[in-house]
Amino acid sequence: MSGANGSGISGLDALRARIDEIDESMVALFAERMDIAEDVAETKRASGRPVLDATREAAKIAQVTHLAPERFRPYVSSLYGVVMALSRMRQHVVLDESQGERLADGAVKREELPSSAHTAIQGVAGSWSHAAARAMLDDVHPEFLSSWEDVCASVESDRADFGVLPLENSTTGTVNRTWDLIAQHGLFIVSSAMQRIDQALLMNPGHDVSELSEVFSHEQALRQCERYLESLGPNVRPTICENTAVAARRVAESGRGDIAAIASELCADTYGLDVVARRIQDSKDNYTRFACIARECIVTRRADRSSFVVVVSHEPGSLFRLLGLFAALGVNLVKLESRPIPGSAFEFGFMLEIESVPGDSTFDAIASQLPAYCESSRYLGSYQTHGTEVGR
Repeated sequence: MSGANGSGISGLDALRARIDEIDESMVALFAERMDIAEDVAETKRASGRPVLDATREAAKIAQVTHLAPERFRPYVSSLYGVVMALSRMRQHVVLDESQGERLADGAVKREELPSSAHTAIQGVAGSWSHAAARAMLDDVHPEFLSSWEDVCASVESDRADFGVLPLENSTTGTVNRTWDLIAQHGLFIVSSAMQRIDQALLMNPGHDVSELSEVFSHEQALRQCERYLESLGPNVRPTICENTAVAARRVAESGRGDIAAIASELCADTYGLDVVARRIQDSKDNYTRFACIARECIVTRRADRSSFVVVVSHEPGSLFRLLGLFAALGVNLVKLESRPIPGSAFEFGFMLEIESVPGDSTFDAIASQLPAYCESSRYLGSYQTHGTEVGR
C-alpha cells in the first residue's frame, strides 16, 4: 500500500478512504445505539429504575474489551467508557431529570447576596481579606478572627452570615488549606474576587531600611517578596505572622525603628505607618483570588463557575475516563489540581472548576454522572468572579 494502486490513488489516500467508510458505518451504528438508549430510558422510567447501573456497565466494558485484539484492549476500554457516559447523558435528557440541584442535597438557593452581612474575616482591619470582602459584599459588618479555621467554624455554626478566605495566588499557587477547610466544614463558595496585590514595606515614621533587622508578614507575602528580602541582606530576618495586617499592627504597636511589615498601603493608613518601598513583590502582576463562603448554597444570577472535590478510583485510566466525561459534554474545565486525601497515604483527590452552573443542561448531566466516575464527590458551590484592583 506504500505506492500508487491501479486506480491512481496513493497508498495514503486509499487508507484514508477506507477510514472514511468505516467512520460512516460507526456513526450510523452509534446513532442506532443512542436510539436504543432512548428506549432504555423510557423503559427505566416505566419501571422506576435509575439510569445508572454500575454493575451492568462494568460487565459490558469488560465484555467488549475482551473482544478486541490484546494490543487494542486499553483503547477499547477507554472508548466504551465514553460511549457509556454519552448513553447515560442521553437517557437523562430523555427523562428530563434535574440532578444538578439534587447534588447539593436540595440546598441550592437562587437569589442575590444580601446588601448587608455579618462577615467573618481572618486577621484585623486593613487585611487583604477585608479588602476582598468589601469587593464582594456591599456593606460588610466584619468580625475579625485569628485563623481560617475560626472563620469556617463561625460560618458553619451560623454565627456569621459569610466568611472570606484566600483560594489561590498567581505567584505562589493554590492555598490548599482553605480548600480543605471549605470541604471539611460542609460550606459553599457563593462569590469570589480576583484582587491585585501590591505589597509594600511599612515602617514606623522617621525610620528607613538601613535600620532593619526583622520583617514581619504572612508566609504567602514573604514568599511573594523573596527577591526583595534577599536584597536587604543576610542580617534582616523574615518572621511569619498570621496575617499581613496583623504584621502591620505589630510594627505600629511596638514603636520600634528596626522592624518592618510587608502589607498593603491601606495598612499604612490604618496603623499610621510610612510606606518606605512600594510594589516589592517578585511578580508585578500579583493577584490573589478570594472566596466568599456560606453555610447554604446560594447561586446568584451572574454565577458562571462551579467547583467540586472528587476522588477517583486508584486504578489506571480512572482520571482519563473522568476527563472524557467533560470532553464528551463540551464543558470547559478551568481548574484541575490534585490534593492528598487526609488519612490515605499517597492517594489523591482532585479539585475541579468548570464553566457551568446549576440549571445548565451540561451541569445537570455532570452532576448526575459524577457518581459513576468517582468514589466520592462534593459540590462546593457556584459563583461569579469579581475583578478589583486593591493595594496600589
